[in-house]
Amino acid sequence: MELLTLTRSCFGSLCYLYSMYALILFESWITDTGRHFPAFRKWLPHNIDFSNSKSSPGPDAVLKNVLLLTLFFLPHSVMARPTVKRRMQKAVPFPWERSLFCLASAAALHLLVAQWVVFPTVLWRVPNALQPLVQATSYVGVVQTVVSSFLIDHFSLFGLKQSCLGAAYTPEAFQCNFLYKYVRHPLYLGLLITFFATPVMTVGHALFNAIIVCWMLIAIQLEEHDTAACLGSQYTAYKAKVPMLIPCISASFKLPSESSTPKGGHVNKLD
Repeated sequence: MELLTLTRSCFGSLCYLYSMYALILFESWITDTGRHFPAFRKWLPHNIDFSNSKSSPGPDAVLKNVLLLTLFFLPHSVMARPTVKRRMQKAVPFPWERSLFCLASAAALHLLVAQWVVFPTVLWRVPNALQPLVQATSYVGVVQTVVSSFLIDHFSLFGLKQSCLGAAYTPEAFQCNFLYKYVRHPLYLGLLITFFATPVMTVGHALFNAIIVCWMLIAIQLEEHDTAACLGSQYTAYKAKVPMLIPCISASFKLPSESSTPKGGHVNKLD
């Protein structure tokens, strides 16, 4: 039993570290961190806007990019559904399930970054004087995304708690703190800020943004349906008061003194 616990904890830790690596690659790919910080260029070589290739991408490249995004969407839109989780847990015990989900998501994200076909034609370019401000705004989006993950229990979100604690793991109760008082999906909002706050918008970047926004809007509906089924009237009241993606300071939703724990032992995941 101790060997199984150690193996599960090691697997969860490795999946967590790989997920962090894939997310750092993705953040650099979007924001071109390797160019802005040359010391990291060797480890962060990918960029969504430009490459060293001389060839012009064709229609097949659009199809390849769409397929890469589809592979990334599948774990989030299929494996994250409660019905799929319940079926998976017949073969994969609960403490392993979230780590396996994160591993599949990270692998798909890594593949997206490494294999994306660049469309370098520039649609618009921010004036040089404003480029540092726009770039800084992009990094603000990155910080907001990270902060939001900790507000909803970062280590449960990435399966580390489940794999390390096993049967002793209990999901945290529904909380509405800090950013979540003013917008229901600050994590998605942070990603959107990162994606759109770019000094240079290329055709490839615009294609990525268009597809990712469509997927996010669908994913939010699926996630909120699952969360409402889990939390009931508490989440319905929260949803009626707090906007989805555009923050509203006047909303400032407050939970009753007693908050409920998600049914079925699943992570309280609002993003």
